[in-house]
Amino acid sequence: RFEERGVTLAELHSFAKKVRQWAEQADGFHWDTLTISHVVHNYLKNNEAQMCYAEQLGVGPRRAQVVIDESWDGLFSDTLSAIGWFVEGQRLPENTVVYFTPLCYSGQNDRPEDWDKGIKHLLLNCEYWVAILAPSEELVVRSNRMQ
Repeated sequence: RFEERGVTLAELHSFAKKVRQWAEQADGFHWDTLTISHVVHNYLKNNEAQMCYAEQLGVGPRRAQVVIDESWDGLFSDTLSAIGWFVEGQRLPENTVVYFTPLCYSGQNDRPEDWDKGIKHLLLNCEYWVAILAPSEELVVRSNRMQ
């Protein structure tokens, strides 16, 4: 179940460091302009195991304490900064488990019909829900979460 695929803040920070190193070496990408969509479709797409990042960690099911609601067209660095500000403000430890869709959802193996049920379960059972707004109004697409 994808709603049990949380990653810790420490794992998120480690992932971000790897992405930054990749972006500095990859042609056509720069850390300051890298969107979440770029990360998913260009960094994570090379996943031969067809598992999400959280599953690759192999630690088993983890309930998310924090659900991050991000825009895939938003800048990855800005999203990480917003998460960092929230974490600092709440004084959350590095072992806090977060659900960050790019790392926890596998489009290859997760059925679309499970998405509505899973996201509802996440939102009803988390301690915090952090919504990071899209960079422009026309990019706001949340109808699947409002039903």
